[in-house]
Amino acid sequence: MLGEPLLHFVVLGGVIFGVWSRTPEDPAATIVIDRATQDRLYEERQDRLGRPLTEEDRQEAIDRFVDGELLYREGLAMGLDRDDPMVRRRVIKKMEFVSTNLELPNEPDEDTLRRFMAEAPERYAGPPRFDFEIVTLARTPDDTDARRAQAVLEQLRQGADPKSVGGRYASGKRFTATNLSQTYGVELGAAVVELSPGQWALLPISGGVSLVHLVARHPGDAPPFEKVKNRVQLDWKQSQRGAVLRQRLEELRAKYRVELEP
Repeated sequence: MLGEPLLHFVVLGGVIFGVWSRTPEDPAATIVIDRATQDRLYEERQDRLGRPLTEEDRQEAIDRFVDGELLYREGLAMGLDRDDPMVRRRVIKKMEFVSTNLELPNEPDEDTLRRFMAEAPERYAGPPRFDFEIVTLARTPDDTDARRAQAVLEQLRQGADPKSVGGRYASGKRFTATNLSQTYGVELGAAVVELSPGQWALLPISGGVSLVHLVARHPGDAPPFEKVKNRVQLDWKQSQRGAVLRQRLEELRAKYRVELEP
């Protein structure tokens, strides 16, 4: 009999009937719609209709909300939310919001923000800048480009003057990666950024070969506090919310025991 589909249907129907047949005396069967929710429902419906609401409109707004609440509660009672990763993620996100926003920190003073900025100055600094040299060798009609480029590279690595090795010489100071890419092309700009200071490297390009030398790398300039104050304030609040959430999770861990099934 346990294998009969009809029996399964009857049992499932009995479970559903039991869930749906709670008595009004059950506290879980009471739906309370507070005034703020009513006002929100009326406002949303008026915006949707584009006119003042009638009593019928107001009642329909309430009825639709109740319909949704009924289905939501009965769905939870039947366990339809279980093992649903999308529902789980939404609940987690909402709990994170509730847990951190119930204990919002006070507005920080300027000294607090300045100390916070000083703890991670690289977060607010501008992009790094580069001093560099480039020697470009034009492509020749014969097949000697690779050998010639290697020979020039060895000369440069041994200290030869880059202006006297037979190529087109260029240099720049305090270029950002964006400046490099815009001026010399994306490939060459990316190559300079990846080099170590004092290193010459060979980079094939369309129309020839470039020999690139990173002379110096400068950290990004620190902006004045006033220029990034709003961003620092947002980051500080986010860090405080993170601290509150971690503390809340530690409190919750003390209430639960975690077991891993073998």
